[in-house]
Amino acid sequence: MKFVVEVSNVQAINSPTLRGRFDLQYGGIKILGMLAFAKDGKRWVSFPSQVHEDEGGKHYTPILKAATRDSWDRLQEFCKADPAIKALLADSAAPEPAQPNEEDLPF
Repeated sequence: MKFVVEVSNVQAINSPTLRGRFDLQYGGIKILGMLAFAKDGKRWVSFPSQVHEDEGGKHYTPILKAATRDSWDRLQEFCKADPAIKALLADSAAPEPAQPNEEDLPF
């Protein structure tokens, strides 16, 4: 089965760790507000999360979760391979969204 997987609406964020946000279309599901991070030579993406505060400060609770570690790792690699996300994580000024592609279920 083929699914369309597309990164869109890429927005750079000027923060030391949070580099940007983007949307991820995965088949018939669109995940709004994916996040791209970079710190100490590491780069990763994250599902959107809900923030809540208490006396200890801000805490973030994920809204979505990958079912397996393998699925999560493949999602990371797919997103980080996208040219627009690569540009965000490399501090490029204006990343261009990649064209949609069709491929077998990548994660």
